[in-house]
This record gives sequence, C-alpha cells and structure tokens, in this order.
Amino acid sequence: MRPAAMLLTGLLAVAAAVGPSGLLTPQSASAAPQGCGYANTSANNGENAGTICWFDFSSYDDTAARSTDGQPMTVTLDGGYTATFTVRNLDVSGLANPGAQARATPLEDRFAFGTDAYRGVPGLPAVYSNPANPTLQGLTISLDNIQVTDKNGTPLTGYSFVAADVEDNVSGESFTWNSDTPLDRLETLAPNAQSGCKDPQGLGTTQVTCDGTGTQTTVASGKSTSQFVKANAPTTFSTTWRTARRSGIAFGVQTAKLTLDKNVVARVAPSDSFDTSITSPENSVLASASTGTASTSTTGSTVILPSPDGGPFTLAEAASSGSTSLAEYSQSWACVNRKTGSSTALPAANSGTSATVIPAVADDIVCTISNTPIPHYTVVKEVDEKQSAVPGQKVTYTVTVSNKTGLPYTAENPASFTDDMSDVLDDATYNNDASNGATFSGSTLSWSGALAAYETKTITYSVTVNNPDTGNLQLRNTVTTPPPPPGGVPPCEPGPCGTVTGVVHFVTHKSVDRTEVMPGQVVTYTVAVTNDGPDAITADKPASFTDDLSNVADDATYNGDASNGATVSGNTLSWSGPLAVGETKTVTYSFTVNSPMTGDKQLRNVIIPGIGGLCDTPGGCGTTTIAVPPNFPKVSTGGSAVDSAQLLPLVGGAGGAAMVLLALVTMVLLRRRQQGERA
Repeated sequence: MRPAAMLLTGLLAVAAAVGPSGLLTPQSASAAPQGCGYANTSANNGENAGTICWFDFSSYDDTAARSTDGQPMTVTLDGGYTATFTVRNLDVSGLANPGAQARATPLEDRFAFGTDAYRGVPGLPAVYSNPANPTLQGLTISLDNIQVTDKNGTPLTGYSFVAADVEDNVSGESFTWNSDTPLDRLETLAPNAQSGCKDPQGLGTTQVTCDGTGTQTTVASGKSTSQFVKANAPTTFSTTWRTARRSGIAFGVQTAKLTLDKNVVARVAPSDSFDTSITSPENSVLASASTGTASTSTTGSTVILPSPDGGPFTLAEAASSGSTSLAEYSQSWACVNRKTGSSTALPAANSGTSATVIPAVADDIVCTISNTPIPHYTVVKEVDEKQSAVPGQKVTYTVTVSNKTGLPYTAENPASFTDDMSDVLDDATYNNDASNGATFSGSTLSWSGALAAYETKTITYSVTVNNPDTGNLQLRNTVTTPPPPPGGVPPCEPGPCGTVTGVVHFVTHKSVDRTEVMPGQVVTYTVAVTNDGPDAITADKPASFTDDLSNVADDATYNGDASNGATVSGNTLSWSGPLAVGETKTVTYSFTVNSPMTGDKQLRNVIIPGIGGLCDTPGGCGTTTIAVPPNFPKVSTGGSAVDSAQLLPLVGGAGGAAMVLLALVTMVLLRRRQQGERA
C-alpha cells in the first residue's frame, strides 16, 4: 500500500538546497535526527525528483506514534525555516493494526518507486506495515498539527506535502488520503501496468480513495501503478491503508527550487570576478556564489518557499570588488523549468543584471546568466611636442590602440581610427612615415587592424613645421573612431584623442631716435619684440633677434648700455627671452657718433628675428641714420669767404663746438685789424 503525506513544500524547499541536510527530529531527547533527501540526478528519475525532499524515518518509533500523544517531530531547514508536526499511527475501525516500521527504497525490485523512478533516495523514506495475517488489517498514519514558520517564527502557508505508494496496491487493498486542504494527483508511475491503484476517487476534495486492481506483481510481470498525491498547506494529512499483506508509503515535502548559474564568455580584465545571488521576497539572500577567476559558478540548487502572496524572487549578479563595471559587459539569460507543464513565467534573455521570478510549488527553475564583454578598445593620442613647436621642427604623433577585453578584433571586425590632419597641414608638411600599416590620403590618416585579446598596437607619424609658417599657428587634430556597439564605451573615453601644438611666432620692430646726426651726438635704437602667437614662448624656445652693428660701428662708438638682457659680442648685438601670449618686450641700446667723423657717414643696420620671428612690416627691422657735419657761419677776410666746409680740414680732429669758437675768434681779430688800417 502507499499512504502519502505531503510535507511542507515551501519549507523543505529550502532544505532541498542542501539535500539531506534538513533534520526531521523527534522532539524526544533520546530520538536521533532525521532528515530528508532527494532522489539522485540520473536521467528519467521522476517528473518531480528535483523538488520532493523525502523524509527519512530512520528514527520512527511505532510505539510512540501509537500513543495518545503521538510522536512530535521537527524539520529544521537551511534558511531558517522550521516545520513541526505530530506523527500518529491510528487504528482503523474493525481492523487489526499490524504496526509499521521504516525501510529503505526500493522495498523490492518489483516495485516502481526506487526502480522506475525516484532512485537513490537516502535514508529510510518508507513507512512499511508489518507482515499481516491472511485476514484484512489496516492502519492510519496521520501527520497532525502541521506548522511551518520562517526564521522569525512567523507562520507560513506556501508549502505542500506529498505521499507516494512505494509498494503495490492490488485487488483487495485500498488507500484513503485525508487532509484539511484539497488533495490532487501529482504524478503516476507505471500508468500502463496491469495492477495497482488506477482510478483515484475524490480528487480535488479533502478525501481521496483508491482501490487496488490486479494481482501481486513480479519483476517479470511488470510493476504496478503507483500514485502520488499532494495537499497544499495542510495542517493535518493522513493516509489509511487496508491490506491482508503489507503496504508502504513515503512522505515528502515538495519544494520549488531555483538555481543561478554563471557563465563568463570572456573578461574585460583578466581578474574580473562576478557575484551572483538569489534573494527572497523578504530580501533575504538565500544563496550566493562568486566566480573568482573561473569561467563558471553556481548557487547550487536552492530550495525556496514560494511566497503565498506571489512575491518575486530576485536573481542577480554584481561585479566583485575591484572588478570592471558590469556596464562594460552584456548579459544574456537562458532559463528552463524542469517541471513539465509549469506555467511560471521565466526571465527574458535580455533581463540585464537582475531578473525576478515567481515560482510555484514543484517548479525547478535553472537560469544561466552569461557575460560577454562589450567589444571595447581604447585610443589614446599623444604628441612629443606638448608646448610649442618652431618652424622647421619635426613633430611626432603616437596613437596607442588597446583591446581592453578578452575578445579579439579580427580583420573582418577590426579596431580602427582616422585622423583628420587638415588643421595641421596648413602649418606643416606630412613626412610620409606612418607606421604599423596606417595609410594617408588627402589630409586624412587612417588605421584599422586586428587586435588579439588585451593586445596593444602603436602607430606613429610625423610632420615638419613649415618655415616660414603661413597657417593659423596651431597644429590641431583629433582621432575619431566608429561608434561603439549598444551599451559600449566610446574608444576615446577617457581619452585623450586630440592634441594641440602651438607654433612659436613673434614679430619685431626696430626704430631709431635720429635720422641725421652730427659728430658727438648720441643715436638710440629701440627694438620691440611681441608674441603674436597662440601660446606662450618659453625660455627653452625663446623669441630672439640679432643686430649686426658693423655698419654703425665704423661711424660711432657703442655705449655699452643694451637693456633687457641684450648682449654685444664683437659687432653683433643679441637678445633672447620668453614672452607671454601678447606680451611685448623692448630692448634699447645707443651709439655716439665719432668726432671727427669716420666711416661712410651712414649708420645703417638691420635686425634679424630668430626662428619663429618676422618683421612686423616690410622694412620694419632696419634703420638708417646719416651723419652730417656741423653748419659753420661764413668768415670774410676781405678776400674770399671761408665757410664751414673750408674750415673743417683746419680743425682736424676737434669737435664741432671748437670749430665754432675758432671761427668767432678769427672774426673778432679780423675786424680789429680793419679798424686799425682805417685809422
């Protein structure tokens, strides 16, 4: 016979996660712990093999069960769930009670339970009646005062008990199941057998009966039909059997199960780790796992107690501490329900990093979340001249392309970038030296190519700044990349992908305070140097000019007074120095014209701007000053008049002032002479 008691589905559902770790323990101090366990995971081992945890009655005490108080028992499950009930062996009116004992399954090889299905149930799951007399006998195994509570002691209602016939039920035998909640058929083993319980009556009510058919089976004749019945959230559940031989039943709790498996297709960083979890509607973590650096992990088959109000369970993943953000991965979900015919909605494939599910009792849901790096490579551009270049200087660009994931880029799906150099080539000339397969066309440099997982490639190319520079004085360019895939990170973030190099540029202007000068007079030169470029001119690449003073020094003498750091060496004056953007610096220096006059009577010189410099205007860098003699008055002696030009040779090297004085003295003497002659 086969009495079946449905044990607290949701409760032991949690125990199922641990297999036989739930304890079914008589509350008597002397009673040994009893647990529950699942059939093994071999193929074709029962429709509900993964969700029924069969009670191990190893410490069943028939004497205690037949007492007035019965045998109190407690099932303690992982997750903090507890089920309590009292086991009683009751007499059937008018029939002798043969008593019962606990046995392993299969009871015999000719019985379907333990052979055709539900193989490998641990412990002693069968309550087996003792041998009967040839006359009909009977007994009732009743589970009373059933209560299930959570870890806080709160009573729960989301559970089911299951009972199964573990022997055969042939003609002359019968089962009767009673419960305070409706009973339904859960599963049938060997449905086409010639004997057994074929037609249960009263399904959907609180009492179901089934009379046996056929004759006692043998292995050769085939196994008899075995019925499984269940009751949802009962507080009392009993099985009565009548037999002239022996019959057996197994009781279990049917649970729901959730499993979250993790599959890492590839990684962004080799050390990336992923944490997974299953969380109850009450926000308690029921199971968790971490991949570490392995490619898979699993929470294991986790027993859950479906919420009576239909609250969802959450399956989720998170990046382990120190790992790459999940934003750089795509998630793909694949979920199956091993319970045939279940209508439970499963998470969609594109559920992201978390999904919810509302299981029903008997569901055995396995979800796998696979992580694939979103294809991601970075592009970083650098330039060797980070301040300002000077005309004629070579400027080299380096672009580093790095595959940041464990997925390769191939020739068919390459990494790539382009660099529009139009705002460089107005100031410079491309040197036709791009490396690593980059190409140049028009004003655009391009590169594309394969990148192995985590590989980095470097591309270099250069330009030479024009001399003189006729552009906008800025070498400005930015590499661009194709848009990333949905959810991807642009290759230039965080970058940088652009560079700007200014070109040193300044203008000079030279002026003089006299255009004509006489011997002994001072001539002062002023040179203004202005930074009209886009960047500051620094001391390592200063603005500068030189002034060849040869055509001045033949007529005049340098006064050693050059300002603002200018220096004179030989006949050359030099100056160099930094300039802020827009700043002007002024250099002054002077000469005194020789007396008597020497040279070619022309003080002529032109400054030469250094690299990056220009004269502000045509002719703006040169000056000419004419040296002229002083303008002496004419002296009359009664003969020919003597002017300054005639007197000049007479005074030799004397200065202009001495010449004037001499002329005045001469005039006075001559006048006195003339007056004396008239007298």
